[in-house]
Amino acid sequence: SVTVPATLEHLCDATALVAGELERRLCPVSIQNKVEVALEELFVNVCRYAYADKDEPGSVTVSYAYGTDPSSITVELRDTGIPFNPVRLEDPTMPASAQEAKIGGLGILMVKRTMDDLVYVRDDDTNVTVFKKGW
Repeated sequence: SVTVPATLEHLCDATALVAGELERRLCPVSIQNKVEVALEELFVNVCRYAYADKDEPGSVTVSYAYGTDPSSITVELRDTGIPFNPVRLEDPTMPASAQEAKIGGLGILMVKRTMDDLVYVRDDDTNVTVFKKGW
């Protein structure tokens, strides 16, 4: 696991941690890309919104567990920011064209549709968001 300030500058620390494990486990590149995008979307949400009521950014902890039979990775993000449950977020309506698309709002939907599982719990004062992807 890695605990870093919840700032965009530290996204690479989180993605490098998980990417290294996926490479060691011979995860297909297409799955690696999906996991990286999911992690990025959730990490960026923490950076932008979790500590919006604070003067200083808080921290985010990213950890993972590798599973076998079949191979899978479970990634967990923890922060002590504002409670936010991405699982209960209503899915937005998909735009008819790229020109009609609004910036933002589709990241969580992308995570829901590309990962095998997405779970959220509020543990005391901590947001715990977990996603899993198998291959």
